[in-house]
Amino acid sequence: FGISIGDFDDANVTNITFHTYSDGVHAMGAGKNLYVSNIYGHTGDDFVAVSGSDYTGYNYSKGNIDGITVRNLYPQGSGNIVAMFPGSSATVNNTFSNVVIENIFGYSTNSGAVSLGAYSTNKLDSLVGETAGGIFKNVSVSNVFGIPSINGVGRSMLELGCDTLLNLKKYWH
Repeated sequence: FGISIGDFDDANVTNITFHTYSDGVHAMGAGKNLYVSNIYGHTGDDFVAVSGSDYTGYNYSKGNIDGITVRNLYPQGSGNIVAMFPGSSATVNNTFSNVVIENIFGYSTNSGAVSLGAYSTNKLDSLVGETAGGIFKNVSVSNVFGIPSINGVGRSMLELGCDTLLNLKKYWH
């Protein structure tokens, strides 16, 4: 990852330009108050990824996250522009609450613009796995001008794949 954060309280990532083959910013819960803003460049995977649980080899930190703000992104090619995966296990559904995603300008080369919980590490069942599922509470998505999948894979502007989504507000043109 370009920048990796885990088990945080009041993390700020601002004014960064990436040229990497992995995720640009990758934050893993448990955490409180993540602020990502004014990010530019190209990544080979997700431009900004936030996960409550991840692949086993990368699962150095996991849990709920309260307070996520991602704004002013300018990707010039990436996987998902913003990917958020609370994750779940046999006993726990992680929760991401008070999420704001706004002002996205740029494009993804092979994925969606904003993906909330729509990913699984289980290749046989897209609804299970360490990153699948989870709960979102109080989510606002606005001013998304990012273009999903310029190479014709056919992905969406907003992809939802979570177990529970409470209070989603979306505004874009």
